[in-house]
Amino acid sequence: MAPIPFCTGAFPYHFSVLIILWVLANGLELASTDDTNTIFWHKFQAALVLPFVSAALGFALEYAGLGKWLTRRMRFLLAVMPLALCY
Repeated sequence: MAPIPFCTGAFPYHFSVLIILWVLANGLELASTDDTNTIFWHKFQAALVLPFVSAALGFALEYAGLGKWLTRRMRFLLAVMPLALCY
């Protein structure tokens, strides 16, 4: 089986998907009428903010031409830290 080549567009794609999910959660939070749904969508939105920060950092590094800092280990740490801080 041949190795999968590195795809440079995958990281910005995931960045844009996080933005879309956050905007959707924000809209559903504003549209909800009872407190239970409002609290759920607020927590869902807050859980998306932490990975969004990591994705924004990775996007900025790639855009600035500093992609060498985004090693496999660094991407793993950027993914694990928000999960550790999420409630």
